[in-house]
Amino acid sequence: MDFIGKSLILQGLLSVIGFSTFYYFSHNLVITFVLLAFLMAVIGLVFDYPRTTSFEGLKFGISWLKVRHLLIRYFPIVIAAVAASSAASLPRQILASHFGDSYLGIYASAAAPVAIIQMGASYIYNPLLSYFAESYNDKNDQMFRNLMFRCVAGMTCVCFVSLLGVTCLGEKVLVLLYGTQMHGYVYLLYPLIILAVLTGFMWFMNDLLISIRVFRGAFCGSVIAIIASVIAFPLILVFDMNGVTFVCIVSSLVSIAGMAVFLLVALRSHFV
Repeated sequence: MDFIGKSLILQGLLSVIGFSTFYYFSHNLVITFVLLAFLMAVIGLVFDYPRTTSFEGLKFGISWLKVRHLLIRYFPIVIAAVAASSAASLPRQILASHFGDSYLGIYASAAAPVAIIQMGASYIYNPLLSYFAESYNDKNDQMFRNLMFRCVAGMTCVCFVSLLGVTCLGEKVLVLLYGTQMHGYVYLLYPLIILAVLTGFMWFMNDLLISIRVFRGAFCGSVIAIIASVIAFPLILVFDMNGVTFVCIVSSLVSIAGMAVFLLVALRSHFV
């Protein structure tokens, strides 16, 4: 784990330095990212590889049988990920097409800081996923329930703290980040925070189902998310910018409910 931490620190530092340097000289994002990819590969070869081989020898190669197995088994998860991301991005495109890019710009500016809350929710449950899988495999019902309670309680606390923060500092933060043109748009933040927490719950349910190998539940949850998103598109025409958030909230709730059904069925059949 020490090697992993040092490698990530090295990648982070060189990413910042490399991006600044490459873009300064090239003024081209494509060239910059290609050079960054090459730089990360160099770190892997120079730093990661020698330390990894000190534990066990590595043999490079492709097993086409394993590739075929992985493709068949995990292809639905890839489709589910695409569907889930589309469910969140399509409403923004509808907003831009009906109300113009200026509305989309305002909405995206308000939504950007809220993404921190969304990521914070994932930091609560991500370290516990391996324990979920362990308790599930060991059929430890009590441990599984305790982990669920901790995750739900933690993300709920994030929601209340965030709402309190927006009430006190929301408009000041928007004006500080984007200038006075964002004055009067704090009303966008309240539903966005609820959406951020719900999205965190949706990610949690999805990752939890994957960790206990209920792939069908993760797939169906993501597919019904995009279906619900499309059905709820009229909300954008009624509520314009907030309508995008409302569509995504509906989509997230439907997805969470669908995945919860698969999770309950799996738990009832497993913990017997």
